[in-house]
Amino acid sequence: MKLGGARGLGSSGGGAAGAVGPTGATGATGATGATGGSGPLTAGLASARPIATGTQNRYQCTDVPVQYTDTGLGIWTGVLSTFLNPPGTAASYTAVGNIALYQQADVIRAVSTISGGTGVGLKGGSLPQNGQWLVTLHAIPILQPGATFPEIALIVSNGTVNGTSVSYNIGWYSDPGVGMHVTRDVIGTTTRQQVYNEISNSNLNSGSAGGMHFRILNDGATMHFQYSNDGYLWVTAYGVDSPAGLTDFGFWLGCENNGTNVGWAQALILQQSPPVSPTAQAVTGATGNGVPVKVNVASVANFFIGDVVSVKGMLGNTAANTGSNTTGMTAGLGVVVTAVDAVLNTLTFGEVNGNGTWTSGGEIVLLSR
Repeated sequence: MKLGGARGLGSSGGGAAGAVGPTGATGATGATGATGGSGPLTAGLASARPIATGTQNRYQCTDVPVQYTDTGLGIWTGVLSTFLNPPGTAASYTAVGNIALYQQADVIRAVSTISGGTGVGLKGGSLPQNGQWLVTLHAIPILQPGATFPEIALIVSNGTVNGTSVSYNIGWYSDPGVGMHVTRDVIGTTTRQQVYNEISNSNLNSGSAGGMHFRILNDGATMHFQYSNDGYLWVTAYGVDSPAGLTDFGFWLGCENNGTNVGWAQALILQQSPPVSPTAQAVTGATGNGVPVKVNVASVANFFIGDVVSVKGMLGNTAANTGSNTTGMTAGLGVVVTAVDAVLNTLTFGEVNGNGTWTSGGEIVLLSR
């Protein structure tokens, strides 16, 4: 039998492997997520600040110049920060004399319109004609070097007539040292009718919370001129018997030196409160004859040791009654509360010994703390 030849084996087909291709481009980096911010901001009295729970919430005190942050450690940390109530719009003021008013967000920029000029911005017809009131000013002066006695002041007046209406002022000025004074003026002029008190070369009212803080408080009998470093703790510079016929409040800007002044003045009006009523309580009883006076009131909730108060109209035991008929720095200072009894609702004036038996009357007004 014939056999066929052997079957040949063919080699494998496949070619050599191809080279690796280039690496593709890197994709774009994704957007960074938003940074976690602080929590919401609320405001209120320092005594109403809630308990810290680590929420990052913020709390702005309206009575002391501090803003707090609720940290992740469950404690509050604070920074210096002033709560501002806007002064109102520039258009809500009557400009009298050489002054121009401009609105910048919630701030009013006041500018002298001529070298050496003076002017006022007034809220017309805004002061109560009876009872008690207080008004404030928080401002930052911007003064030209070489100007003669540039000044920013809080004022109350009996009208808005240029060269005629009279104002009562407490102001900060430069000569070029820093000074402060309480005066009576004719608005729109450099005429000083009277200088009640002059505190030269004083930085006491250069506010640590930014700018100048002034207040005029009328307790119904005495008008108290006050200044502060922080807008919370106040000092009385002078007091006069409450003038009749005051109708307006606002601010004074310019250079004062009885007509020989030169230079320009500007200021940022950060805050000016409308008239509000000071804390007051009627006296319902009093003890102390030859010993410190202790008075009864309906509530002592808003009074503390160290507060300065005015006392008006106590009959029989009159030693604690305050007034404005003294001179110099002591005018209108009031008396100091040295003890507070929240159970019996009494205030003690440890520096004043009584001079008789109380029969009736009296009112306590908080002046400062």
